Formats: sequence, structure tokens, C-alpha cells
Amino acid sequence: MIHSGGHDRSVMGGNSGDYDAGPVASDVFHRMVARGQVCGENFRIIWQSVPFPTSSFAYAHDLRPELVEKIKQCFYGFRFPEEMTRDPGGNDRFVPATYLKDWEPVRFVADKMNAPYTRTASDVEARCEAEAEARPRTAREQQRRQQQQEPGRTR
Repeated sequence: MIHSGGHDRSVMGGNSGDYDAGPVASDVFHRMVARGQVCGENFRIIWQSVPFPTSSFAYAHDLRPELVEKIKQCFYGFRFPEEMTRDPGGNDRFVPATYLKDWEPVRFVADKMNAPYTRTASDVEARCEAEAEARPRTAREQQRRQQQQEPGRTR
């Protein structure tokens, strides 16, 4: 399995034949079709989840209730500029979402892939990413030290 680096890259890779299949958020795919970046008839959708929030904002559980209410008022009272409502979906505002109800489809897929959306799983993934990032740096540092220790070697 290859990670494309993003939903739009998965679509473009499928379009060019670089990928046989790929998971893509439907709103991204439909937006690319609407903009003429790809032809929708060139793709076959083999599975589609029920809709779920594509983006979200959250607040810490331990905020003062009056601050939480002010934050909610700001988000729910804001209206998107008209140009932002032209993409498929046409949403013009933020809407409330809950982890329990609205993110259930995401948790379902994650569980089926043995990649649960839990704090423990997130911590493990973060640790693995940090270790993977550190490996090349450590290897470069070791190589540099070896070069410095070799007698007669000039730079």
C-alpha cells in the first residue's frame, strides 16, 4: 500500500493510472469533478460511507462554561462568504457535531482497519512517527561522527 499524500493526489493518481484504488473524501472528489480537474465517469465508486464532518473544531473539556458558550456563539453565528458556498454542498455556516453520533462512520472504518480513534492509538502513532523521523537524523549524525574520526580525511 502506498500513501499518496492527500485526497486530491489519490484522485489524480487514480486518474493517471498510478493507483488502482484509493480512499478519498467524497466532497473532495465531487469538488474536483465540478471544477473539471477530472471526469467523474472515469471512476468507479466501490464503497461510500454515510456523510460525516470533513473538518471540525473542538474545545477543551475543562473550559469555563461561559467561555464555551462564547466560542459556540462565534462559530454558529459566523456565515461563510458567498464564494465559499459555491463548492458542492453549499454550506454557509458551521454546524454542531458530536464524536458519538457524527463521527461514528469514521470510527467504524478505523475499527475495521484496526486503527481505532483512541487516545492510546494516537499516542502510539505519534511515538512511531517521532521514531521514524529521528532515525535518518541519527544515521546522519553517526555518519558525520565517523567521517570526523577517520584519520587523514579532509573535507
